[in-house]
Amino acid sequence: MHSQRDTLVLPKTYPPPYEEHNGTAEDAKDVDSPNEEIFVPPQIMQKIMALKTHKERVRMVEEYMRKKGEIVKAKEKALTCQKRARARTIKGAKNDVKDIQKAYWETVHNIMDAKDQSFRLFSRGYGFNTCIRACRLLVTARKDEARRFHETETGKIEAIYQNAFKRVDEEYNALLDLMLISDKQNARAEV
Repeated sequence: MHSQRDTLVLPKTYPPPYEEHNGTAEDAKDVDSPNEEIFVPPQIMQKIMALKTHKERVRMVEEYMRKKGEIVKAKEKALTCQKRARARTIKGAKNDVKDIQKAYWETVHNIMDAKDQSFRLFSRGYGFNTCIRACRLLVTARKDEARRFHETETGKIEAIYQNAFKRVDEEYNALLDLMLISDKQNARAEV
């Protein structure tokens, strides 16, 4: 037995018709950045839809998407560089700690080779594990410092590119306003 839902098949229009565009790009995932979705905000899309010719509408949407895509690519590149710098910092801290540990164990080995029995016993009781604990603390402190610096720099990068997005939106709003005024003046001149 079939349910009503199985028999009722509505025609699917994908992507939606141009006139019913909701301000999002169906193919936003085609951009190199998988994390950012590029879309045309509704207020800009309304102005684009008010343009006179279809060719101008398509050109403005494509140009807007291209500019936003360039900003997203630059942002992702900056964030990738920032992540690499953080990884290099942490790796450098680990290498520094390895050098410290190597020097420590060489010193311990020299102490163990000492001729004086009392000196060896004193060194053994003084604490082999203090260097290991200190090195772990150094690595942890450096990782925390690198993480805080990374978060600060990431915030700065995000702010810079948010300002770039706003600037593109403002430029397009102004450009579209001028184009709409020009279209209205041309329409009046024709009448």
